[in-house]
Amino acid sequence: MKLKLVLTLFFIGIFTFIIADNVSIYDIQYTEEAGVDETYPSPLAGDTVTTTGIVVATYYTQYEKSVFIMDPTGGEWNGIYLFNIDSEPSIGDEIEVAGEVSESQGFTQIWDLPVMTVTVLSSGNTLPEPINISTSDLASEEKYESVFVKINNVSVTQIDGYPNNWYVSDDSGECRIGNKFYTFSDPQIDDEFISIAGLVNYSGGEYALNPRDIGDFDTGPPTIISAISTSITEVEIVFSKSITSETAENISNYSINDLSVNEAVLQYNQRSVLITTSEHTSFEIYTITVNNIEDLDGDQIEPNSTVDFIGYDDYEFLRISEIRDNLDIYEGQTVTVKGIVTIGAGVLHTGRVQVYIQDISNRGIQLYNSSLSGTHLSDLVRGNELIVTGKVELYSGVLELTEFDYEIVTTDNEPEPVIMSISEALTNNHEGTYLQVTGEIVDDPYNAGGGWNIEIFDDNSPPNGITIRAWDTTGIEADILDVTQVGIFLKAKGVGGIFNQAAQVLVGYEDQLSEGDIYDYLLDVNISPTFPKANEPATITYTDQPDSLEVSFYWKTNEDIRFRSIKMTKVEDREDDINYECTLPGQKQGIEVQFYIKAIDKEGEVSFYPSNAPNSLFPIYFRYSSFKAKLNVPPKPFNPYAGMTFPIEFAIEGGNKAILRIYNAEGKLVATPYNNFVKISTGFQTINWDGRDKDHRRLPLGLYIVYLEVIESGTGNKKTAKAPIIIGAPLK
Repeated sequence: MKLKLVLTLFFIGIFTFIIADNVSIYDIQYTEEAGVDETYPSPLAGDTVTTTGIVVATYYTQYEKSVFIMDPTGGEWNGIYLFNIDSEPSIGDEIEVAGEVSESQGFTQIWDLPVMTVTVLSSGNTLPEPINISTSDLASEEKYESVFVKINNVSVTQIDGYPNNWYVSDDSGECRIGNKFYTFSDPQIDDEFISIAGLVNYSGGEYALNPRDIGDFDTGPPTIISAISTSITEVEIVFSKSITSETAENISNYSINDLSVNEAVLQYNQRSVLITTSEHTSFEIYTITVNNIEDLDGDQIEPNSTVDFIGYDDYEFLRISEIRDNLDIYEGQTVTVKGIVTIGAGVLHTGRVQVYIQDISNRGIQLYNSSLSGTHLSDLVRGNELIVTGKVELYSGVLELTEFDYEIVTTDNEPEPVIMSISEALTNNHEGTYLQVTGEIVDDPYNAGGGWNIEIFDDNSPPNGITIRAWDTTGIEADILDVTQVGIFLKAKGVGGIFNQAAQVLVGYEDQLSEGDIYDYLLDVNISPTFPKANEPATITYTDQPDSLEVSFYWKTNEDIRFRSIKMTKVEDREDDINYECTLPGQKQGIEVQFYIKAIDKEGEVSFYPSNAPNSLFPIYFRYSSFKAKLNVPPKPFNPYAGMTFPIEFAIEGGNKAILRIYNAEGKLVATPYNNFVKISTGFQTINWDGRDKDHRRLPLGLYIVYLEVIESGTGNKKTAKAPIIIGAPLK
């Protein structure tokens, strides 16, 4: 018997349901008259039932919370869709659900009318295996509705122009690929897939296969998607597809430079491995080398596959960047920071304690305290690492920590400047930051109000260059080391300052001035053309020092899950450096290529450009030339309370208007980070959202939706795209 009798009782105006116990998903779905017409609904349609299953896919937006569940054994008739549930269980949870069975245009589901309740019974369960079926069966058989299935050896046969509406076939007949959970970017006719897995739904008169993420698309053996440190002794590595526990948990399959691998545990999603290591050094770049990892079909990862990650950041102090970026919040507040002294007390001014420090965010701030005596000069010296507590003040454009107290943590550190071009130093506010610029001296130094100034220029700087300022109190003479002569390239390290609303560099010590050369300020990479057209190759030129033995260009598109490499060829050998070149193949319109460069010198030392690659990458954009609405967001939470921002990337055709809106889980508009016309499409533009609402208040933890609306100039036509954002805090 499939169901106990469901009675509807009316008593003193109260509407009561008796819910049937322990109905299987199979009993809800199975019908001998299978079909997609509503005349053949579930035999239990309209009944209120209780059933259990494993969550295999989730879909949470501000408008809807829905999941697919399956019987742990998997198989035909053993999946069902829960529409608009009252909670957010995770994939792998076993849940008990009570609700009404309904039919929505031929699609069987349990929904929230009059009420639905969900109880999590257990978590981290193994998911049912997908059923291998043909594309023809998927398109026509009701028994696969809401079931986890896989189609094999398919190619793209049709793209009908409707957003994300495309079809594949294994030669038995076509089936549609849906985007209930994940949107595969820009498929092309004849693209081939070894397999595609997902959940089957019914909408618009046809069945569709809905992959959950990129891991459900199999284009070959498993590859590495990413690696990130989650604690001082843990790193999580994510693979492109499900892998076997035997190979995933064999620690001999992993090696990490300068770290030991002590344990590897496959996570419940079967794609992530949590590796326990010896202690990381914060911000150190580590490389994981992976071998012998197998997917569930026995395909093995490419030998010696690698991925880099950064040592865990266990920094417990407020970052100076957070103060500078949110001055409206912190001004007048007492804060604690940790940084290294870049210019010590008594150097720039003898009548007061005036010190500059810089922290791990590569931003600096002035410490000012008129009440501290000269006895503190021996503490507040260059290279000392301090913990400082003071009040945030802004005075004549200079950010200060006043009335401060301090504690010395370490001594004899070497402050590292931020290297930038003169143009960058002028156009951005780097007040307080320890930086390095290099440029040519075109005029003699000149005295000005208790010190001397000199202007330097580079090929890209504005006509007035940037001023290097040395106060008389520093003891630096204008002709120091003969490097301040006209025609000399001067390399200056100092703190960014502001005078008469113009940027300058304050130097405090003789060794912060030295002779440079023309290549100290040139950008090390040139891309030609800067913004390639669709399918147009680009030439990459990299300038490196002459002691490099091998230089390689690593790149991937925003659709890829791993880097490819091209060995760069030496094209010009000069006395001071060498140019290396390679050609990047042309890409489809709207594609963003992300790259870094790795150089190995004659001593075997490895360097990266940018220096913290691959966590920082350079972009190359292939321009859009048609009416599009493209949106990219990283699939990870961010923590605005730690000073983090969230990169929202969007791309549209030039000349159209783009509006980015942020909604909370209840569908309420909370922020509009962008509302403007895009004059020229250079590819993806990035808006770094700080997690604040329209009133500049930090939003609470939770799920948010970014919604892109593109309005075509002239016609008023609209296209849209959306993606989830999670505000969260990292696990400790």
